[in-house]
Amino acid sequence: MKPSTPIFILLIFLAQLGFGQTADSILNGSWLKLKAALQWKSGIVADLLKQNFTKSPKIDKTQIGVAQNMALELYKRVDTLQTRDKFSISGVYALNTSLATLVGDIFNAPKKTRRFWRRNDEALQLMSQLEACENRIAVARGQYNELCNQYKMTDLFFGPFEPE
Repeated sequence: MKPSTPIFILLIFLAQLGFGQTADSILNGSWLKLKAALQWKSGIVADLLKQNFTKSPKIDKTQIGVAQNMALELYKRVDTLQTRDKFSISGVYALNTSLATLVGDIFNAPKKTRRFWRRNDEALQLMSQLEACENRIAVARGQYNELCNQYKMTDLFFGPFEPE
């Protein structure tokens, strides 16, 4: 074996290790964007539910209370979520989906609540922000999933690189 062969192998190994760390930092950045989008959504839902819905007799007050508690729980779960394991992320996604369904049920109440929406510009603005937030979550989730798949593919040569 030539004397330069071990050096060449060492350089390949170090390059792969550096690439793994770069991929990990990109993955962490995408993870933080996803967490921020989920927290932003829970804040918008909480602000939206604080609007004066007591004037509308068709909106169920208990549903509003449940949705407020779900929004607070979503914020707390996302805030305390430190690991990127599959089960904790799927739990947050399930809570996010059930919150979106409940908020949709609340705001798609019978036709008499339409007068409330026409009079309340701030609530309409928050609803459009909530829709934009849902789009932002979908994009961040797609980017995160794509980066996870790329991260798994890059680790095939030397085995999985476990971040610290």
